[in-house]
Amino acid sequence: MPAPWRILLIDDDPAVHARLKLSLPAAAFTLTPCYTACEALLIIENEAPDLILCEIDMPDMNAIQILTQTDILKQTDMLKTRPPFIVTSKKSEAPCIVDAIKAGADEFLLKPFKENLLLETLNKYLSPEKRRLPKDLPYSEEGAVKDQEESRLVGDSRGIRGIRKEIRAFAENDAIVLITGESGTGKEVVAQELHEHSPRAGGPFRPVNCGALPEALFESEMFGSEKGAFTGALTRTGFFESSRGGTLFLDEIGELSLLMQVKLLRVIEDKCITRLGSNASLPVDVRIIAATNRDLRESIAAGRFREDLFYRLNILRIIIPPLRERPEDIPILSYTFLREFAQNGPHKKFLSSSAVCKLTAHTWPGNVRELRNVLQRAFFISGPEKIQPEDITF
Repeated sequence: MPAPWRILLIDDDPAVHARLKLSLPAAAFTLTPCYTACEALLIIENEAPDLILCEIDMPDMNAIQILTQTDILKQTDMLKTRPPFIVTSKKSEAPCIVDAIKAGADEFLLKPFKENLLLETLNKYLSPEKRRLPKDLPYSEEGAVKDQEESRLVGDSRGIRGIRKEIRAFAENDAIVLITGESGTGKEVVAQELHEHSPRAGGPFRPVNCGALPEALFESEMFGSEKGAFTGALTRTGFFESSRGGTLFLDEIGELSLLMQVKLLRVIEDKCITRLGSNASLPVDVRIIAATNRDLRESIAAGRFREDLFYRLNILRIIIPPLRERPEDIPILSYTFLREFAQNGPHKKFLSSSAVCKLTAHTWPGNVRELRNVLQRAFFISGPEKIQPEDITF
């Protein structure tokens, strides 16, 4: 006798699970219940169900986001085939149902399920002779699905989708890009994406933390030095020269002193550097990306930042919204981090629905960096499979 088909039911209503379990013949189907999207994605990756029934509006992700992540697993070879994906809802006219079908869902079923229609639909996709081949990765007009598959910039909120569009638009030219956002939002990740999607991707990507650069060492570190320029000095290249053909990422540029700002401005204008202890001017072929968590206009008003340098930096601008303004990204980010932690640990873990609620209710002053640290701590102190709210501390 053949093994039963494995159905994954993603729904936060326990009554739906109970009714479906009573409706399905146990000899033909086994039902795996999931009450959160994060839990479902781990099961999809690790257990590869034969068919997925997914409520359109889950508390931590909607069906389109779950479908997107499932297709990404397929494209990255973490999933051999994408199971048939059936969207369910109590409303027959929800606009997002149409969007889910356009995004690649196979069918829509209205709840409560009519038993004959449910069995007919399951048999349609689970009969061996009618099993469908996995679909190609869908691509929406905004590019959210394709970009998530290609990008380390995780999230599907409107803000993150907008940043992906800006990266595509800005990557092809050499103009300076200024990235602004609170600490921990992922400014260096955005800078790396700009570099990797640019014609300079084959060159170096050199990050420099301007806040950690002492003023006395600024010239030698940035522009290099000649032997004898100062006691113990040897001939060495600086960050600009070592970034030739690539990208120089100046992080926390708002921390530079006014004197260092003057010297940086001259290099940006002339596109040449002079090593400390030398009179020779050396051209440098470098793209500059700068980032700051400060409001530079406020710094200008306070006399801490040069207005002329600001206008040279503020050619192309990317503003990263804080995590508290895009809570819909928290489940996707959490799933990504938990999968990363599991690669170095004995167990794969998922979040309980109440743990997801606790995460989305937090204000995240430390943004994505804080979320990663909180989840890493919860991963190690929680039980072998599931992270509960009591495992999460801020």
